[in-house]
Amino acid sequence: MSSADSGGTGGFFAVNVDGEGTALYRDGELVRAYERKPLPARRLRRPLPDGPLHNPRRKLARALKHIHELDDTIGSHFETNPVELVTEEDSQTGETVVSISGASEVPKDIGVIVGDIVHNLRFGLDNLVCDLVRLESNSTGNTGNSNFPIHSKAKRLSVGKEAKLRGTPNKAEKCICSLHGRGSWHRPMNALHRLSTMDRHNRITFVNQAVVSVQTMVQVPGMFQGPDGNIRLLGPGPGGKPFYQPGGSPRAFEPIAITNTLVPIHRIPEGFNEQVSAKVSVAFDQSGGVDGAPILETLRDFALIVEWTIGIIERQGLN
Repeated sequence: MSSADSGGTGGFFAVNVDGEGTALYRDGELVRAYERKPLPARRLRRPLPDGPLHNPRRKLARALKHIHELDDTIGSHFETNPVELVTEEDSQTGETVVSISGASEVPKDIGVIVGDIVHNLRFGLDNLVCDLVRLESNSTGNTGNSNFPIHSKAKRLSVGKEAKLRGTPNKAEKCICSLHGRGSWHRPMNALHRLSTMDRHNRITFVNQAVVSVQTMVQVPGMFQGPDGNIRLLGPGPGGKPFYQPGGSPRAFEPIAITNTLVPIHRIPEGFNEQVSAKVSVAFDQSGGVDGAPILETLRDFALIVEWTIGIIERQGLN
């Protein structure tokens, strides 16, 4: 806990930092609470080595190429259409209001790229089942109506009762039926399935804005940092500057869609000095249960799960 008299602003300030976040107090009353949410590492592994399930691997590889293309397209979009943070004082409350503006409409090419990614990932799963049928029958012919079943509810499927899995190796069928009952697998894959259906009818939509998340740097009252990095407590001294503590995200903060007009995203309490930054991304809009989710991160997660699905079925369903 760090504390200091506020000087001219009135009141006694305190900052409490623990493993979960940062809390700011004035005269013993909580003014603002922040929480730290470490981002999970999202890393696509190198292309899977060639194995018996050739076609789903090729579909996955094609999806990964489109994901890299999508990353470049989104980056170029925000480079040519940068966002702007504007601060102004609220004369009634004394708070500093931080607003954002500057995002233009989402490039139309993004919809085409997203459709390609969704198609390759979803049909990669169907190709997986077709490859399993061909392996079991030791043929290269037509596999009929074979495809990867994804129903609306997360429920373990009954072995031997899914017509779409007819002709697959018994172990592989059991593995697929078991996966369908896992909520952590079913939720994203059901969203992928719904997006694929929507894409057939050109109904995947995106917000014409960006989704904003705010991270704050909170000035610790009474603490300063010298040019050498040492912390000073009695004053800034020569070359000193205020010391800032990463505060995390306001607990009540929700992502906000932005437009070309100023949209308020954060309020800094009177007497507190916070550094606010914003991260923008293109998001899904009313699309298959992923409304408001950043498209790049969401599709990367889908690809990771499809990659894992191919691997787990190959390891457990073909041995």
